[in-house]
Amino acid sequence: QQLVGAAVTFVDITVRRLMEEQLRASEQRFQAIFEQAAVGIARVALDGRWLEVNQCTCDILGYTREQLIGRNFRDVTHPDDLHLSDGHINRVVSGELPSFVVEKRYVKGDGGVTWAKVTVSLAQGERGAQYFICVLQDINQSRHNDELLRKLSQAVEQSPESIVITNLNAEVEYANEAFLRTSGYSLAEALGHNPRILQSGKTPPETYDQMWAAVTEGRPWRGEFVNRRKDGTE
Repeated sequence: QQLVGAAVTFVDITVRRLMEEQLRASEQRFQAIFEQAAVGIARVALDGRWLEVNQCTCDILGYTREQLIGRNFRDVTHPDDLHLSDGHINRVVSGELPSFVVEKRYVKGDGGVTWAKVTVSLAQGERGAQYFICVLQDINQSRHNDELLRKLSQAVEQSPESIVITNLNAEVEYANEAFLRTSGYSLAEALGHNPRILQSGKTPPETYDQMWAAVTEGRPWRGEFVNRRKDGTE
């Protein structure tokens, strides 16, 4: 008589299954953050190819995901700004820099130009594969505001009329070149002082009272002063 038997081995995989569940949950959370982020996030290969981009990156650059994946970031960078990141990239790859930030222009899908602030760092994936993590922030509005401010500042500075800005304590915070030329004071001498340094004593006190009353109430005021230059002339 021949005896036949079977051996059954049980292996507890509870810990492994738990770790797999935790990993899947972590990946889902990461994917949700990646897709719903209010900034552009992208994985870029060391040779410059877009590997993965979120929707915000597509919105900023004006391309679909399909149009960007596999394409080199240099293809959509404004030609005049290509040099801005190349040197930094080599330093990040060599380990000399942990990351870098640059503001540059991109050519959008419709041919327009957009500004973005880009933060780039090196990351390491599975099996030691390296790639760049790029975070893009739309700075078109801030760039536009900076340009308007520059033009306004230039207009004020080059105005032939004297322009003075004070704080609410009537201390001079800014004076343009025309004021300095007319008054004879240097900017260092004017800053922090009250415009009363110009008083000649020939302007009626009620004129100043009327002016300050209007200004503190947010109303414009127009009038005339008899002022005295630094050298004493009127």
